[in-house]
Amino acid sequence: MNKSKRFFALLAYTIFIIFIFIQGESYGSALRQRAIAEFNMLPVMVYISLFPIFMGLLIAVPYFIHEMRKKGKWKFDWIKFIAIGIPSLYLTLFYPFYYVVPFSHYIYPIRFGLLNSQILFSLGGLVFGYLVLTSFYRVKEISDAFKSQV
Repeated sequence: MNKSKRFFALLAYTIFIIFIFIQGESYGSALRQRAIAEFNMLPVMVYISLFPIFMGLLIAVPYFIHEMRKKGKWKFDWIKFIAIGIPSLYLTLFYPFYYVVPFSHYIYPIRFGLLNSQILFSLGGLVFGYLVLTSFYRVKEISDAFKSQV
């Protein structure tokens, strides 16, 4: 793919992501209004947790497509996933778990700082979603002829 085609493809993809983000925020706002009217916050809490993960997955799609086009064996970077993914998933799922799981206020030691910041939930979900796809990568297989020479 030449540079101009790549540029326009990435620009179109960016516009698509912005469109999805705007639609998602619009849906989230309507969901919040409905939750206030019905006194049921669980759908909002689930949405607040899952939408940033979905956006992170969308942002990582070009990388994943690039990796899919490579030849080789699929690998998974467990170190990156455990070191970055698990803490970011904790940040993302903290909010719904705090209100849904019984006695959760005793389990979570950093609850007070997290409950006051919506950006932490969104950032954690975005990072986790991005990390899920970028933890997969391909490694070129070494041919048997090359292995015997080494």
